[in-house]
Amino acid sequence: MRVDTYPYNDKYAASKWTKALIEEYPNINIVAECWHSSPAIVAYWDSRKVNSDGYCSCLPTIMDFPLQEAINSALKDPRSEWNAGMNRIYEAVAHDFLYIDPRSLMIFLDNHDITRFADTVEGNLGKIKAGLTMIATMRGIPQVYYGTEFGFRSTDLPAGDSGHRIDFSGGWRGDKKDFFAGKGLSTVEREIYDHARKLFKWRKNCTVIHHGKTMHFLPEGATYCYFRYTVDKSVMVFINASEKPVAIDWERHSERTRGIRKGTDIITGEEIEVGKEYIVDSRTEVVIEF
Repeated sequence: MRVDTYPYNDKYAASKWTKALIEEYPNINIVAECWHSSPAIVAYWDSRKVNSDGYCSCLPTIMDFPLQEAINSALKDPRSEWNAGMNRIYEAVAHDFLYIDPRSLMIFLDNHDITRFADTVEGNLGKIKAGLTMIATMRGIPQVYYGTEFGFRSTDLPAGDSGHRIDFSGGWRGDKKDFFAGKGLSTVEREIYDHARKLFKWRKNCTVIHHGKTMHFLPEGATYCYFRYTVDKSVMVFINASEKPVAIDWERHSERTRGIRKGTDIITGEEIEVGKEYIVDSRTEVVIEF
């Protein structure tokens, strides 16, 4: 159940309602829109956390707007500056200590209230795929807004909401495409969809993504690398948003790769040898399962 503008309510009445609903329906999940750019303010509404004023929202899941804004900003303009580019994502994730369990956050690229992700990155194929890769592999519960898996762009960007909330052609009379059946797709739409489909089908059974911890490394240039890991498994995600190919610096990431010999690129199925030169092309990424 998605609760719009949760903080707009009388917060004590909202908490009482949330607690009662979960007690009555223990298997339900409630996702609260707590729209703010500050992780500290978002974390105030985190469940099970009793704040300094004694308030506890009882919410099981809140929307991670700070990360959404960071990913959009970083991929729109991947400058290698301290307060821009990939450092925005690093800083958003670095605030995870504020949350009870960051894995319960809902992560997303866009929704019905904001500019479509593909518009933000001006339809750049590599950037769209990088964004989908991140929400498929980062801590949290991913939400994909309809059409983002095809690279939907607004029909009328200045129109705001009405321009963002476009039709989803489903094979009805007059439709030239059927997105449900995958018919009539452009080459770009097919490539984005195939990328998303492969990622999320893999994610379904990847417990290290569901339950693993996160370790990330300070971005270098327009690259960002993080690991999801448990005691016996790990996944490495390396994002190269720069204009040139970059070789993975295995020694720099040895805290998580030490003792590992080989891994598998989950997109291509290619075997990757730790320590051996591996080039990540411009505006692409690699997800390696160890």
